[in-house]
Parts: sequence; structure tokens; C-alpha cells
Amino acid sequence: VVCLGGCPPSPSRPVFPPFTFEHALLSSSSKRKMLRLLSRPLLQSATHGLKKQVGGLASRAPFSTTLNPMDSTFQHQESLPRLPIPDLTATLEKYKEQIAPLLSTAEFEETAAYIEAFKGQSGKRLHKLLEELDEQSSTSWVEGFWDTMYLELRDPLPVNVSPFFVISDPPAGYKNPANAQVERAAALVHSLFRFQQQVRRKTLTPDMEGQGAKAKPLCMFQYSRLLGTTRIPKSTRDELHTSVHSKHIVVMRKDRIFRLDVLDDGSLGQEALLSPAQIEERLLKIIEQADGIKDYPNIGTLTTENRNTWGNLYAAITAGETINDSSMDDINGALLVVCLDDVSHENANHLGRIFLHSDNRALNANRWYDKLQLIVLPNGTAGVNMEHSPIDGHTLLRLMNDVHNDSTGIRPIVETPSLAASAALLQKSPKLLEWNIGSDVQAGIETAAKNYQGLIDSTESIALDFKDWGKETIKALKFSPDAFVQMAYQLAYYRQYGKVVSTYESCMMKNYLHGRTETIRSVSQQSVELVRKFDIAKPAESKKLLIAATTVQNETATRCKLGQGTDRHLFVLKNLAIQKMQRLAGFKVPELFNDPSYSKYMSNVLSTSNCSSDTVDLFGFGAVHPKGLGVGYVIKNNNMIFNVTSFQKPDAKEFVKHLQQSLKDLHTVSSS
Repeated sequence: VVCLGGCPPSPSRPVFPPFTFEHALLSSSSKRKMLRLLSRPLLQSATHGLKKQVGGLASRAPFSTTLNPMDSTFQHQESLPRLPIPDLTATLEKYKEQIAPLLSTAEFEETAAYIEAFKGQSGKRLHKLLEELDEQSSTSWVEGFWDTMYLELRDPLPVNVSPFFVISDPPAGYKNPANAQVERAAALVHSLFRFQQQVRRKTLTPDMEGQGAKAKPLCMFQYSRLLGTTRIPKSTRDELHTSVHSKHIVVMRKDRIFRLDVLDDGSLGQEALLSPAQIEERLLKIIEQADGIKDYPNIGTLTTENRNTWGNLYAAITAGETINDSSMDDINGALLVVCLDDVSHENANHLGRIFLHSDNRALNANRWYDKLQLIVLPNGTAGVNMEHSPIDGHTLLRLMNDVHNDSTGIRPIVETPSLAASAALLQKSPKLLEWNIGSDVQAGIETAAKNYQGLIDSTESIALDFKDWGKETIKALKFSPDAFVQMAYQLAYYRQYGKVVSTYESCMMKNYLHGRTETIRSVSQQSVELVRKFDIAKPAESKKLLIAATTVQNETATRCKLGQGTDRHLFVLKNLAIQKMQRLAGFKVPELFNDPSYSKYMSNVLSTSNCSSDTVDLFGFGAVHPKGLGVGYVIKNNNMIFNVTSFQKPDAKEFVKHLQQSLKDLHTVSSS
């Protein structure tokens, strides 16, 4: 299974894994037993121990005091394997094989020498530290580093980090097309709370990979921080806070921000939930009120800023100001942010821009990028912009599938029927959040808008709905649909630029405890031979080249899925080396990681991710390299949908042209 994992630029600072003094006092067997218990997916607040809680976080135990291992949602957690540690020599040999097509002969000889040197004591010592880290970690040897990579990234979240997903329209349309926006939003919000109630009650059925007797369970930890989670901006490193008892949402309209209570107070399993009609009624009131407000600070614009800048302004906004503090608590403690935009899309390209970065409206973006956002347009088109640090695309796809099917009646969520809302809940009106900001914050908002406009202006986003054929046709040709599409990317890029570049494809790793992602490297000697020798006039020869390239691609994906990937292993070894350099005078990071070729390998000029689902109609994210391309794609039975982004116009537009032709040409030779 291949799915979005995100590809933010590598942080310039070292990444430190979590470690506590208590870990050092335990024997290995005791550590394993205690850490396995600690890894159970209780939805604990990140604010534990702080004097001030955020939006009611940690106000009481998130679920029952004792976790019953037989509870449906988490019943497989204790039996999930931990991410294995690959053999060092095998990783280095695979790295040598994967990097070779990207280098000149002279570059490869130099890199090969660094690889051989690293097989000696320097590499073995770092690998030993990795093994010790695995003993210390409650989950996996990569999780602490991976979380830190996200949380210490200082780039603005929109485009650079946060992907978007557009949800399929309801098959039956709308009861009142004039109110399509609020009708769709209300139905989705109602279903989102029903989904979250399953998580809270631990009745959400576990994710499984495979079919029938061969099906294997996947880790469910990410669902514990899918909804109700906020990324709090801080200087140097952000923090994740999860409100495990979120009973309200935050609604944005023209940058005006409202709190809307949706769930009543009550014991677990006894909460009353507003009906879709009741939510719709309140959303209409919010739109009416927001459209009549002339002066309101564009606080949401600050979430588009550099994280250090936003962190300093966040501290200034909340310092000693009760009104601001209360408003921030309402936002941070919400289940999610619902953005009711006032402009519908004109075409597919426009749709992608709206969901990626709010199109061309920096000051009135109507976004809050620190949380999961449900965006609904006036015509009812809806989708999500995802804050990526706590979750990956596979988890969000489950949420969107269940919520779409529940809200449209296709497959209702099987759950205890929602109780009628109490009088107390019905009496709560939407509350406009108030702010008292000074000139420094206002100046920060204006600067943020200018910076954000620059990011928007520099970003090209082009959509392609390829309707000639889809998954079923590719499978009939005896090819893996994903591998086939990956080779189309290679051919299209080569035709456009005359070269091959570092290519990233994300591999979902939730078959392991707290698994996130691994990188499938799509460039191989076989793929290079394919793009250089491909000739539509020689279909038999070209088909053989395609078979060889897709075979290697499938083997690489399988190896990654088995925990034998290359990238995460090298990533952790490098960060352990940087950590050691900072602790020990005279220690130098091995040349393997200072090698320009390693940077070229990790550059991800062509960054791709497959988030295929019947309920996703468009998926995309920003390019992760200044001169690169970001390609989000959805492979359906009879069509394929792509969204391509770049920072150099018209690179994305040209790539889409080459991609369309490359898909057709590969199909032609495959059919011969």
C-alpha cells in the first residue's frame, strides 16, 4: 500500500529522539515490558504537567482508566511488530545501487569510497547507537526523529507541508442547491463527530491490510490524534496538543472566527449531538453574522508564517490578555476548523489552488493551518487541508471514506444512536471569538499576508483528470498500476528535462507499531534504460524495458514494506552522528553524510504520493524542492487524477502535457 507521508525539506538542525532518565535504569527485558505498556494508544494530552491546559485538554482521563486490550479499535496494538532495524551492509549496498543512476562516473566513484569507509567502525558505532535507541524507544527507532523533523521545520505550513484532499460530491445532490454549502458542511460535521465518538469509545474497527485470512492489522495510533489536535507554534520547535474531549468546532467565514458547540456534556457514550439540520441552522447564522462584520483582525493569516515568527507573535497575543487567551483556547480545543469560503471554483486548476493555499487571497485566506481544516465552497464542494505532523494520508483517507459514506447514507457509521440534544446545548448560540491586539501584532499580520502572497504567486498548481483508462486497464496488461504510473513520471520528466532526478514515493508503514512512512526510490538502472531507449516505433523492445523497470519498482516497494528500506535508516544514522558531534568534542560526522551526492539523493526533486480512494476527487501538495515537482495522484478503476505543483512556471503545466502523452505511449507499447 502506497500513500502520502509528506516530504518536507530536511531540517538543518539535528533531530533528537525522546529519552528519559527512567529508561536508563531498566534492564533490557524490563524496558521492553514497560515501554510496550507505554505505547498503548491512550489519547493523552501533550500538556500533562503544565499549569495551564489548552481548551480543556487533560481535564479528565481520556477514556476509561484501564485500557481493555479486547476493545475493538486497539485490540491488535500489543501484537503489532516493531519496525525492524535493517542490516547496515545491506542498506549501504542498496544505497549504492539506488544513487548510481543519479551520478556521473567520477561522482559515483567518490561516493562509493565514502560508502566503503562507512562500512567500517564509524558506521558500526552509529548503528550500535541506533540499536540502543531502539531499546530506549517505546515505539520505534525512527518515530522521535520523524516527529522532530516535522515540529522543528520552520517553513510555513501551507504548500510546504500541508496536503489537500477534495471529497467526492454526494451522489444524490442537495435538497436545496442554494444552501449546498451549509447542507454539506453540516452533514460532514455531524459525521465527523460520529466518527470521533467511535474513536473515543474504542469501537472504530481496526484497519486491516489484505483480504480474508491473509489480512493483517495496521497500527491505529494515529487515530488518537487525528481530530482535536493542534500544532502550537513555538520558537525553534512546535508542540502538538490533543483535546481528547472536543465538543465544539471552530468555523471561519471571511476570516471571522466562531465557536460552535456541537456535542453535549455527558459521560462517555451518552453525549447528545446536534442533528445535521440543527448544525445547518447555526452555520447559516454564522454566515449572516460574519458577512455583516466590517472590522476584524485577520489572525488566521499568521498561521501561514514562518514558524518562529508565528511562535513569537502567538506568545505576544496570549501574554496576559484574557480575551485572546480564551479565543486561542477555543481554537486549540476544537475538533477541527470548518472554513466556509465565499468563492466557488471555476475549474480543476482553480479548485486545487483553493484547497492548497486559498487561491489568491493572502489577507483573507479564511484558513487556520495549525489544525485539520474542513473546507466547503458555496457550491457544496468540500475537502480537507491536513496539518501533517501528527498523521499521514492513509489515516485521513479512512476518515474521509467513513465520513463521506455516513453523511451521504451510503454506509452509515454503526454506532449507538445519537441522543437528542439537551436544552442547554440547543440554547448555545455560535460565539464570535474576540481579540485585543496591538500594533505589533497587526504589523505582523500585514507582513504575513505579504509573505503568503509571495508564496501563492510563486506556486503553480495544475490538475489532470486522465479519462482514457485507469486501474482496471493497467491490471489487464499485467502491470502494477502504481509502478506503471511511476514509470510514466520518469518518462515524462526525461522528455521534459533530458535527465533523471531523485524521485520520492511514500510507502505507508502502519503494519508496524507507530509506523509512519518509508521512501520508495523510483529511479533505477532499469528505469533509466527505459526512458533513454523508449521508442514508440519499437513496441516489443520498449515493453521489455517497461517490464524490467516496473519489476524493480515492485521489488523496491515490497522491500520497503518489509521494513528494509534505505532512507529512514540513513536518516536516523545521520542524525545520531550530528547528535554525537554536539556531545563529543572532536567527533566528525562521517563523510558519507557530507557528500554532495547524499544531498542530491535526498533532494526529492520529483516528489510523488499515491492517495487512491473512491471518495477522493483531487489530491495534492507542494513541491519540496525549489526546482522540483510535487505530484499527488489518485488511481481509480477507469480514470486517474493528478495534481502537479512547482515553484517555477510553467514547469507543472509542461509536465502534465508530457505525463499525459507518456501514459498513452506506455499503454500503446504494453498493448502490443
